[in-house]
Amino acid sequence: MRENEGKQLVGQRGMTLVEIVASIALLGIIIASFLPLFSMCARMIAQATGKTINLFSSQNKLEVIAATKSGVLFDDGSFIPLKDGEFPVNFPGYTSKNIAGATVKADDLNEFLAGVPRIKLNPFILDEGYSPAVVGGSTITINIEGRNTHFVPGETNVELRDRNGNRLFPATLALSVINKEAAALTLPLSLNNADSPYDIRLTTIREVAETLLPVNLPQMMIVGDNGTILVSSDIDKCTYWEQRIVPSLTTNLHSVAHLNKSDTNQLWVIAGDSGRVITLGNEAGWTQHVVGSSNWNSIARGNVNGSELLVIVGNNGQIAHSSNGKDWGWSISPTSNHLKKVFWGASGSERFWAVGENGTLLSSTDGINWIWISQPVAENSLAANLNPVLWLDAGHGVIEQDGRVQTWNDRSNNNNDAAAIPPITIPGPPPSINYFGPELSTNQVNGKSAILFNEANDRLTIQNILAGGTSGRTIFLVTNPTNNNPIMTLNPTLPGNSYAITSEIGVRISTSPIWYINYESGAIPGSFSLLTIANAPNACIKDISGYYNGTGQHIAGIGGANQQIDIPGSETCIGGSPSDYFSGYIAEIIVFNRQLNFGERKQVEGYLAGKYGLTLGETLNAINWGKNAPPSQEGYIITGENGTLLWSGDGTFWQSQVLINVTRLNGIATMNNLMVTCGVDGSNGAIFSSSNGGANWIQRGVPPSTSDLLDIIHCDYSSVQFMAVSKYGEILVSPEGTTWNTRKLLLPGRQLNGINIR
Repeated sequence: MRENEGKQLVGQRGMTLVEIVASIALLGIIIASFLPLFSMCARMIAQATGKTINLFSSQNKLEVIAATKSGVLFDDGSFIPLKDGEFPVNFPGYTSKNIAGATVKADDLNEFLAGVPRIKLNPFILDEGYSPAVVGGSTITINIEGRNTHFVPGETNVELRDRNGNRLFPATLALSVINKEAAALTLPLSLNNADSPYDIRLTTIREVAETLLPVNLPQMMIVGDNGTILVSSDIDKCTYWEQRIVPSLTTNLHSVAHLNKSDTNQLWVIAGDSGRVITLGNEAGWTQHVVGSSNWNSIARGNVNGSELLVIVGNNGQIAHSSNGKDWGWSISPTSNHLKKVFWGASGSERFWAVGENGTLLSSTDGINWIWISQPVAENSLAANLNPVLWLDAGHGVIEQDGRVQTWNDRSNNNNDAAAIPPITIPGPPPSINYFGPELSTNQVNGKSAILFNEANDRLTIQNILAGGTSGRTIFLVTNPTNNNPIMTLNPTLPGNSYAITSEIGVRISTSPIWYINYESGAIPGSFSLLTIANAPNACIKDISGYYNGTGQHIAGIGGANQQIDIPGSETCIGGSPSDYFSGYIAEIIVFNRQLNFGERKQVEGYLAGKYGLTLGETLNAINWGKNAPPSQEGYIITGENGTLLWSGDGTFWQSQVLINVTRLNGIATMNNLMVTCGVDGSNGAIFSSSNGGANWIQRGVPPSTSDLLDIIHCDYSSVQFMAVSKYGEILVSPEGTTWNTRKLLLPGRQLNGINIR
């Protein structure tokens, strides 16, 4: 083995010293020859690094607002074109390169894109529903500013393509060349957000310059019956509107809201009949969703714990919520009454409110769990919670003798028992006792008892003082009258002084002479109804409020309107007075020696309606909040049927009034200390405004023959502050809430139900 190894080394030797020195010298020469190249690379890297640092240091000055495969548009209107999917970048002194993902700032555009033809538009963003250049026109003009361009009249051609690359209006686009770096482009009015961003390309021989034209969602939207949707971005005059047709959508649409999570994630959301919820997303088009099967009457956007939340309310008390307008969850509703309006009250009282039929008023801090502000009071807690001065119930505490009611015991714990006229003894033989008083009739209304009054001596008398003098009072009667004589009279025995409630929801104030307050709708003979009469302390006759089955009634005739009510304390008669005797049934009477607020009144009315199977007719249609509405305790405003107006500072204590001869108040809008409500007065649309609290309203003039006004909004535009929509398609505008003009009748006769702005 060693012998073989020795043979393998034969003929091999190591490097000599001379060879080693020569090799080192040669390596040094090679390294020295590459030093300039290394130095140049280092300088290039340093310059590129510095340029990149400068570019990134100011990147927050620009935001990308649109991008396609052709390029990127920034929020100053600058457009960076792409070539083969990359930016063409020029660094001074070096060959142009294509760099993917390059970053740019405004100050470096000229250097960054040196020699690259490009264009900038003015305006470089449109809002869907943009208005024409001239009123009544059909086009808009876009000014074009060129950089490194060479536009030539007659030789520069223009192309417009949507986001899918489809070429639009090839025969009708009009380009006017001003000079080699300026032109004007005339566009139609039909560009929309769903097909955005649009690509605009100008070609001059071999020179190509292009940019993007984004179209945002519309600024305003109106919805109505039969799938009606109108959009506009004419915020200067609110004159120009366009109709949008969603395929296969024919249901009635009632309300619209805008979700604004970010500039690129905006969303319009519409609520309609048959569970329909329709969304219009940014660059997403129209989408229909089905949330249950009930009719959705209103939608509102709120801010719960820093996050936007949508809430919809509808028939049968249904409520749902969503954070994105597409995925919905059911909320916990305490009522089955139809809900008409939902509203988000902000600034110090962050919560949702909902109003609806039968005086329903709900609130929620999270949009999911709702409480009933006007929930009917429980029978077993009525006396303790509300403290009536009198409570007579035909199902409790009735003492009879020979079929005649002798005593009707008071359930209020105030011992205000009502007693019949004392019996008389008729001489014999044999002697007999003649008892007076009404008759108790069982199972008379909804399985409950009632007391029948049918002759002069039937009346019952309470000797204690109830609500005399100038005190406030609220009186509830469940009755079925057969004549119009007084059902109940305070102080009937003192000549010239009494306060009598008649079956036509009238109040007869007897002083000298006798004054009456009667209401347009009275009790219906042959059926039971709930009559409510109320007035505040130190009130005049004109200040008395009357309600029929919970609905405020209009005063039909009034005398001595400014006469103060002052009834000396004395007895009270149930079933008439010594000269006017009542015929009919009385099931229950509850009296308070104060005026109940709205919530308290609805608690009692709800209790009585549920007990006797009555339907409360008062519907609340809208709610809003004005943070500067004076006085501060009148920030919340609610409108409803029969001119009902409610106002409150904290949403718990509600004051109320009825605007005379107003059929219905539908919407309410606020601006600083001004509150404006719309509705219908008889057969014509009506608008009322107040800048001095919830009790002082002035009717404003509207164009002749204006139909029912169904919704109103404060928009805060330069020349238009309020807009309202009507039953027959009218759009009304006002610069200050007091003078109104009709702006548009795009679809005559088509009912418009809701309006909102972005």
